[in-house]
Amino acid sequence: PKVPYRALELYGDAVQAPDDARRRALLQQAVAVAPQLGYAVRDLEALQARMAGYSAVANLKLDERERALSARVADQRRPAAERAQAARELLSALAAARRFHGLAELSARWRTSALPGVAELACAAQFHALDGLHRFDAALAAGEGYLRAFPTGDRYREIESRMHELAETRKKREARRAEYAADLAEQRQRAPHTPEHKAAYDYAPCICARWNSQLNELMLDSCGAFAAAYKKDPRPDVQENVLAARFFVILALAERGDFTRARPLADALLADTDAWDEDLRKLIATWPTD
Repeated sequence: PKVPYRALELYGDAVQAPDDARRRALLQQAVAVAPQLGYAVRDLEALQARMAGYSAVANLKLDERERALSARVADQRRPAAERAQAARELLSALAAARRFHGLAELSARWRTSALPGVAELACAAQFHALDGLHRFDAALAAGEGYLRAFPTGDRYREIESRMHELAETRKKREARRAEYAADLAEQRQRAPHTPEHKAAYDYAPCICARWNSQLNELMLDSCGAFAAAYKKDPRPDVQENVLAARFFVILALAERGDFTRARPLADALLADTDAWDEDLRKLIATWPTD
């Protein structure tokens, strides 16, 4: 089929791109312009498969580095400054790799370390790890502990700012419960009288939860129920809503920090459709990797 010149231009740029990240971005743009461009689709799929392999190798290397740095920190024969430097490197490496479970565990142990500068860094790392795991109550408690213990700390303003964001987000969501109820009532003014109306009626709790940023129990329950009830419905518009509902379930699980359940659902949605690929990959790029 005829392919727009812009798609061919993007594909040509991708072939000559100097690195995988740039190549992937250009291939995605080419596929968005011309989904029928088979070369770009195949290259993009091959690139994503290679990137998964790179990630597996990187995880093994990180495991090796983590063990080596941990051994150096624990070796009391080494000078305190050298052990402290190893601790800083390890905390920074775990944070950069989004290994938030390991970071939360390690930083909790090192919060009271006597090694120079390690206690402050561990307290800050614990806050960021809990935030990354979406354990927001625990993160706020850890952040408050940092603010109290290190009023002149290098990360004081950064942590304070993020804590305000978390608090404001929670207050906003609680305030929007009433808006959710009003929106749902408006969407369901009349009982369904046609199959099309029935599908829209059943989808209303899901989309209203999404509009009102109810990313936890309201979206999880309503969107999960809709996706289960209509997964075999042959109507294209209903299937679009099913795909959206599946994405919203993943979003809700991730917001609650339930990445164990969210990840296989995200993989399945990526395999089933391209419609939510960009949003899903952006979402997954913030999740813990351990």
